Amino acid sequence: MLKLSTLFEQVQVRDDGNGTLTVGSNRYAEVEPLLFQRTDGDSYVVFRKDHNNNINHLFFGTAAYKKVPWHET
Repeated sequence: MLKLSTLFEQVQVRDDGNGTLTVGSNRYAEVEPLLFQRTDGDSYVVFRKDHNNNINHLFFGTAAYKKVPWHET
């Protein structure tokens, strides 16, 4: 059921322009390439690149999200 529910979830990611990202309503700071730690806690988000060096996945908690073109959202 958990996998099925994530099919309909969207996660908004915004570059804050100061070395941090906003993922949903939480801010994350980069601690290693493609690895971000929540600024007020111990949770992490991880990004993965494809063979063309484009970000294509976000791993957040126990869920994985695939980037889709804007016209598919």
